[in-house]
Amino acid sequence: MLSKAQIKHISALRTKKYRTEHAQFIVEGKKSIAELLKSKFEVVHIYYTQEYKTLEGLNTVTNKTEVSLSGLSKISLQKNPEGLLAIVNTPVKTNFVWQEKNYIALDSIRDPGNLGTIIRLADWFGANLLCSKDCVELYNPKVIQASMGSIFHIQVHYADLIESLASSKLPKYAAVLNGASAYETEFKKHGILIIGNEANGISKEVLENANHMTTIPNKGQAESLNAAMACGILASCLFR
Repeated sequence: MLSKAQIKHISALRTKKYRTEHAQFIVEGKKSIAELLKSKFEVVHIYYTQEYKTLEGLNTVTNKTEVSLSGLSKISLQKNPEGLLAIVNTPVKTNFVWQEKNYIALDSIRDPGNLGTIIRLADWFGANLLCSKDCVELYNPKVIQASMGSIFHIQVHYADLIESLASSKLPKYAAVLNGASAYETEFKKHGILIIGNEANGISKEVLENANHMTTIPNKGQAESLNAAMACGILASCLFR
């Protein structure tokens, strides 16, 4: 049974301020929690309904509580909770160091769904993610939900994007509307794909650090593509 203190604490984790203050975040859903239990992230507590009592990896969790679906509804962020909710410790931040691999760099991405989807894309293509400091928070529940567990597979760093890009010798490909066709661009073995803000694109200061301007040729009348959608198409070209 859930105590009032537990309900109050979990409910407060809906806010970024409280998540930051307590260095904890919420994960919900079978897929995401299954990936969480296979990762090195530290689980604080898991609340589960009876149908998930045999979930693989749950027996390794010390602090867990079986609750009714109505009880879970009191702490869930979802309208129709699936039956699993975990409280997780936020990992200690590590210094960002460039490696010889592929990266996606995000300039002021504000939509949680876009960031979560791009995390899945980075996971799919085996890339790391570098976010500007004003990108949406990584542990926003909507980001975690959209990542479908990929948040536990890849490295995601927040840093001064201009400074970080300037320090890298990897080729940098900026996604713009008037660049060279991505289908005709010769990409190197490793590189950085830069994706800009949903409304304003890549800032001038970040763009100055790019070596190549690349675009997805269009044949229709759509003005632009969703940031995550464009990222997926360009990643398939750059990281092929």
